[in-house]
Amino acid sequence: MASHPNSSVSFSKELQLLLNCLSNKGPTDSTQLAGISETKLIELIQTHRIISQVRGPLSTFSEGGLQEKLNGIYSANKFTQLKFAAELIKINKAFSSQNIDHLALKGPVLSQEIYNDPSERTSRDLDIFIRVDQLDPSLAILKELGYELLTKFSTPKQKQAIVKHYHHMELYHSDENVLLELHWKLSSSKGNSISAEELWSKSTVIPFAGGAIRTLSKEHQLQYLCMHGALHSFFRLQWLTDLHRLFGQISLDEIDALYAATEISEARVCLNASLLLLSELYGFDVPEKITKDADRFSKRIVQISLREIAANTSMDRKKSRWRTTLYNHKVHYSISGIRGLIGSIFSRNVRPKNWQIFAFPDSLFFLNHVFSRFIWLFGKLKRKAP
Repeated sequence: MASHPNSSVSFSKELQLLLNCLSNKGPTDSTQLAGISETKLIELIQTHRIISQVRGPLSTFSEGGLQEKLNGIYSANKFTQLKFAAELIKINKAFSSQNIDHLALKGPVLSQEIYNDPSERTSRDLDIFIRVDQLDPSLAILKELGYELLTKFSTPKQKQAIVKHYHHMELYHSDENVLLELHWKLSSSKGNSISAEELWSKSTVIPFAGGAIRTLSKEHQLQYLCMHGALHSFFRLQWLTDLHRLFGQISLDEIDALYAATEISEARVCLNASLLLLSELYGFDVPEKITKDADRFSKRIVQISLREIAANTSMDRKKSRWRTTLYNHKVHYSISGIRGLIGSIFSRNVRPKNWQIFAFPDSLFFLNHVFSRFIWLFGKLKRKAP
């Protein structure tokens, strides 16, 4: 196990090898693969969604069996990401034809920006940002395209609660096997986030698959990815790898300017935490002022994230859901203060899946919050019943 200088967290040999690949530190010869569990290595690659970034360094020194498996995972991933890109093009055309304002987030568009290839970065879904007042027509268009709404609601109060406490709805295209998240906010955080109007006014159009598509500005892209990663405790190395690539494309002066722009926003805490993690894990050169200004909240997110990265195998995360939930509340508090903590706790009582089991009428809607845990437990016991 490898320990990190600013943390008591230890990483497995397999995880440390992958970090070396991501930070261009190796492997430099086949001996560095000695004692590595091939099964655990592949599980970590898939869990952290980094096959495109580590296949090259690992294939140089790996033996035939491992290399063949890596190539197989890479090819399957390329096929899936190309399918996502094609689906995004179809949605982009449909929304544009009906004058639905939309931004593509992460996914194939981010892959295009970082790697100049929409299929190089691993995604599990598509993310599209819309104006909240265009939610209904957007859902109608997606239904026509074959998407089914997974975030179910059947009354005005239920829809209102989702819009208030969540930041997206999930939809699924069963024929194409594509999951889509339709966003009206960038995150569920209750703090001082980037305003929607600022996002739209600074958004940019980039070339994409022979056409064009609108996405976040470079400034907002970095802020969003820092915030998204921090809110999820950076438990996937993919999110840090994205930031490592993007920060590597701008100068230190531009990083300073971005830091100054986040002075009164919750994005400052997320930016600090992200850069500290990049410095510690990837050896990224962070401006000294940012390192010195890092507050206890940023440092807390770093420690939480290091623990989550170290524990991020499918089995470990299944065993530690209670711990992950606790960390999530701590992260929301670190980013948005007491308001963020209360919002994080309260939002867990807004459970659309509960409404499929039992829902109080809109006139007594508050009781859905009060009895949320009981309805959830009832549903769980009902599923287990023979």
